[in-house]
Amino acid sequence: MTPRTLSQGRRWWRGRRLVTILGFLLACSCNPAATGEIKPADVHQVVETINAQLGVLLGVTNIVAHRGQATPPLTPRQPHHVVQKAREVMLKVQTLRTLNGLPENPVPPFPVEEATPSDSKRMVDVISQDIAELRTKLNITEPVPPAPAVPDKTPTDVYDSLQRVSDTLDLLGVPRTVPNDVFRVAVMIVKELEAILAARGHRYPAVAVTPSTDMSPEDSYGKTFEVLNHLKTRIEADPALMVRGGIVLPNRRPPPLTPAHALDLENNLLAELGAVKATLGIRTPTVVPPLVHGKTPADTVDLLNRALMLVDAL
Repeated sequence: MTPRTLSQGRRWWRGRRLVTILGFLLACSCNPAATGEIKPADVHQVVETINAQLGVLLGVTNIVAHRGQATPPLTPRQPHHVVQKAREVMLKVQTLRTLNGLPENPVPPFPVEEATPSDSKRMVDVISQDIAELRTKLNITEPVPPAPAVPDKTPTDVYDSLQRVSDTLDLLGVPRTVPNDVFRVAVMIVKELEAILAARGHRYPAVAVTPSTDMSPEDSYGKTFEVLNHLKTRIEADPALMVRGGIVLPNRRPPPLTPAHALDLENNLLAELGAVKATLGIRTPTVVPPLVHGKTPADTVDLLNRALMLVDAL
């Protein structure tokens, strides 16, 4: 993406956010109930509407949603996990829009303050509109009513609903995850840990990492889980690093594993690191590096070994 495109994207997002804020204020002036706090149930309702929109797309394209490999039950998620999952979904939606000749909208960065349902709600509202534009582009006019509101939904319910959106987007033609994608997120994990270390005044470990060989997506997944486990232990030992709900260890997936599974776990780790940054008051946003081609699971494992040493140095 060129600097000019990035600049245009920033102006678009600032303008869109301004419109959103003005619309929100107007709604509040007309409806006192609208001043209430956004809750997970509000986000869940929008995401379920998105699932209904995508269900129409599946029906028109004659794609049959098939049951894949059984997934382990979700461990409880927090708002920062939901925000990161919404960012993943929004990125996939932009890819699908580009493939169908629609402009790509910028994905907002992970919040620098403690994530809330409001952060997710802003994103899923944009996702819903983006998919509505995609349906129009494909001449699909079947109306999709809003999903019914269901009270008492939790961040875990929203996360699960977003995962179903993500799976459907894959069926609709989003390119499959490859090792280059997994490597890029590993770079982000290392950079986030370096920022946390710097904020705490700690030095980076200088120990060289022995290059890995003959690695697989299962190795990338296993190493990410190891980093998460070390992070959980380190944070539980230091109240100054504590995040809401503590570090969540997802239930491990059984083999065979794909790059997409490794990427999903990396994004859980990235969400935890974003929450740690918010706890420490680090206001530098997460930077998404350019995609580098030709990377292998061994390259990712090398970076995650570096991340492991950084966690232990916190």
